[in-house]
Amino acid sequence: MTTWLLVAALFALLTVHPYTTYPLSLILLARCGAGRPIRFHAAAPPTSFDIVFCAYNEAGSIAAKLANCLAIAERYPNVRVHVFNDGSTDATGAVLARHADRVRVVDSPERHGKSTGMNRLLAGCRGDITVFTDANVRLDVDGFADFARYFSDPAIGCVCGHLRYVNPDESSTASVGAAYWRLEEWTKSLETATGSVMGADGSIFAVRREHFRTVPDDIIDDYFTSFSILCDGWRLVRAPAFIAFERAATRSGEEFHRKVRIACRSFNAHRLLWPRLRRLPALDLYKYGSHKLLRWFSLVWLLLGLLAVLLVAHDLGFLLQTLALAAVAVLVLLIGARRLRSRPMQALLEIIGAYVATAYGICRSMRGDRFRTWSAAKSTRSDLVHPVRWGVAPEPQPRRAPVGPAPDDLSRNAGIARTVLSAQQEGPALTIDRSRAVPTRSSPAARWPWLAPLLCFVGSCLLYLVNLERPPHPDELYHLLAARGLLEHGEPRIAEGLYTRVYLQTWLIAQAFGLLGESLSAARLPSLLAMAALNTLLFLWLRRETNARVAGLTTALFAISPFALDIAQFARFYSLQSLSFFIGCLAVYEIGRRPPTGDRQWLRYAGVAAAGIGFAVYFQPTTYFGIVGLGLWAATVVAVPWLTGSATPQHHKILALGGVALGGVALGGVALATGLAARLWHEYRWAPLFNAPHVDEFWFYHIFYVLYYPTLWPVVGLLALAALAVWPRVAWFAVVIFATGFLLNSFAGPKNLRYIAYAQPFMFVVFGLGLAALWPPLRNAFRVFRQQLETQLAGVGLAGFHIPTILLWSGSLVALLANAALLRTATELADITVPPQLPPARWAQAYPLIEERLADVEVVVTMAELETLYYWQRYDVLFSPSRLSEMAGVEEFGIDSRTGRPVVGTLESLATIVDCTSSGLFVAPTNRWLQARFIDAQTADFVQRLKPIELPARVQLLLFSWTHEDPVATGPECRPVRERLG
Repeated sequence: MTTWLLVAALFALLTVHPYTTYPLSLILLARCGAGRPIRFHAAAPPTSFDIVFCAYNEAGSIAAKLANCLAIAERYPNVRVHVFNDGSTDATGAVLARHADRVRVVDSPERHGKSTGMNRLLAGCRGDITVFTDANVRLDVDGFADFARYFSDPAIGCVCGHLRYVNPDESSTASVGAAYWRLEEWTKSLETATGSVMGADGSIFAVRREHFRTVPDDIIDDYFTSFSILCDGWRLVRAPAFIAFERAATRSGEEFHRKVRIACRSFNAHRLLWPRLRRLPALDLYKYGSHKLLRWFSLVWLLLGLLAVLLVAHDLGFLLQTLALAAVAVLVLLIGARRLRSRPMQALLEIIGAYVATAYGICRSMRGDRFRTWSAAKSTRSDLVHPVRWGVAPEPQPRRAPVGPAPDDLSRNAGIARTVLSAQQEGPALTIDRSRAVPTRSSPAARWPWLAPLLCFVGSCLLYLVNLERPPHPDELYHLLAARGLLEHGEPRIAEGLYTRVYLQTWLIAQAFGLLGESLSAARLPSLLAMAALNTLLFLWLRRETNARVAGLTTALFAISPFALDIAQFARFYSLQSLSFFIGCLAVYEIGRRPPTGDRQWLRYAGVAAAGIGFAVYFQPTTYFGIVGLGLWAATVVAVPWLTGSATPQHHKILALGGVALGGVALGGVALATGLAARLWHEYRWAPLFNAPHVDEFWFYHIFYVLYYPTLWPVVGLLALAALAVWPRVAWFAVVIFATGFLLNSFAGPKNLRYIAYAQPFMFVVFGLGLAALWPPLRNAFRVFRQQLETQLAGVGLAGFHIPTILLWSGSLVALLANAALLRTATELADITVPPQLPPARWAQAYPLIEERLADVEVVVTMAELETLYYWQRYDVLFSPSRLSEMAGVEEFGIDSRTGRPVVGTLESLATIVDCTSSGLFVAPTNRWLQARFIDAQTADFVQRLKPIELPARVQLLLFSWTHEDPVATGPECRPVRERLG
């Protein structure tokens, strides 16, 4: 498994290296002395230029392109414009003919491709510098002169411009393309600082004419030209002020085909130039491999990494769950991108599409495809914005016939508008009846309201299915063994005893066994489904009360928390308790939110509330703490408005408060007089021996919340205030219930994170609402911080390094990963033991090693009766001081009603068993050894003097044996013991 993890990590690094560690390595290289500054000389730079581009059916953009180039020629002397008309069949030739007096036009009656066109144009160029561009690109007139000074450095043979996409917000395709190109431009700036840029883009670059090599007709011209210059020993650098503007493709299909073509032609050029490229200096070869080669094969690295992950999942035993999770992830991605129009999911789909297109292009190159000619993407040929900046005056648009209401309707509408505006300015706010508004288009969420809850339920199930067969907690075995007895004997029998606590849970597990066969996964299925249902209900409730984003954030935080995972994969009643209590709380919330209009409706809500809360109490008595919180909330919702309302007479308020006070005093007096208060306090503070160390630790839950959520729990008060400010009703409901449950559980005697499971969903409601409420001001603060930091960095020459963005994203990532809850969830899913937690015993692995001894010995004494019974099918006596403390009135060798077997808890009783039996085994899990609540030091010393049996360390069990050739079993002191042992 470790090997495959390393392999997966290696391929993950190969996938992300060109976009992450490669730019960072360039920064380190530049700062470690590998930088090569550009040496600008005082001598005059070259002064004659040729602008060359090819055009094929560019009638929609050629006029603006020519106007842009001619504006540059007017401002800067000795600039000539050359155009190759590559067999256009539209009006491109006619437009070019109108400018034949100012532009050199080379017409071709047939199509030959861009590379042929550039070769023919260069044959007639006489300028010192040749500027290559595309027909749909506009050049910044103001920045054109800046690049010429780079050629004053004689080591520079090629200068790349700075391409900007002007339409990143038109679609996800354009947004992803623009974001990728911003990263590309940043990488090129870092490459310039360390020597040479790895290739030029055909939209804008310039070369010394004498360095130009004839490009093969079927090879991409920008790649071949720029890398030929690099292989000849000249530098390629980036000029940030040499700017070109272009529209990004807005249709994913067009962008896919464009990337396939570019990848195919680039790889063809790579294969042609590789004999020269591999002789580049070491630094340039590293840059070429990182920038080009690794990117081309990103899909290969990604797929190999995923294969390694699947092999890891296979070794861990949850391959099918991983495949199912991957299938659902793909389904969610497709639905979110195509149906719900989620921009993040669309962007992710575009990135995956880019990987696929590049890999497909490489495959086409290997099979011999050339792409000599092609058709330009239509979405990149629309008019650009801000044409004046490029020296192009906006053309007047033809007037169109008006479409819409008639003039009389327009004047009438204008009068209505004036009336509305005057009403808003001079009078009270105008009420709009939104229920009568005609929707223009329903949202995806409105069309498929069931989709998000369904994904929530299925996603929760798949998450909790991971590693569902991990070793059980001892408490789970009560229900597993009882379910086995229920199927075999018709009653929840464990050995000779009956386990009747929460019979419903045992029955559900028995049904799962009957349906799926006996296994840990089947036993945990009811808890898993209950937790998935709870997540879904939480999402639905919050979506109705707030919005889908808040609901999704809150539900995700809760669903992936270690608290939810623990009880979802725990074959006990805590999931059902939490679900039942949540249903009851929602019913009470509905009664308080809008009092039902009829008696039947009120009875319906009241019945659901009573059933939900009743079942929760049946499952676990700690539900009473939640009921107290629910009652306090109901009191604030009902009593506070009544007491503060002006319609209530003052004497009614005084009588009500006095009655409540007198009733409370009377009940308290009766409870004290009858001893009920003392009994309740004893129940509240009593804890069995195994839980006794935590009785007075009122900080118990606080410590866990700080440990798991150090960036959220310390500011839970601030989050609660923010939530109350934006969503007061739902926030107050969650705050009161959770705060009450948290305080009452903290001061109670027994403590365990599962005991507070019923209240934890409401804690995450506070988290989610608070984060959503604070996000707008935090986003504005981040924006101000970023602007100020960019200003400061610009003063020291670091404006182009995207440091503010890196800092903001890095800080957000650190704040997220600082919450150990994510790590805890991951380790539980992977069945990894994290100190100080002790590894569990591997009973099943130990059984083949001691099977014969179990059959031969007279008695088996164990410190873990359920595990021994479940895995080894035998034990005779339980040694547990804690269990004796739970069995009120039962002394040594008393019978545990749950198993029907005797229990001892002292050294004297254990010594008597050893002396009065001819042979025996003492079994102890290592995670219970030498812990006072399980075995004291004297008893452990006595056991260690018995004969130890060596077991592999991995099984985490201690085993001791004894034999007597002449036991005292017939003595009077042994007769009661042997009677109890049967």
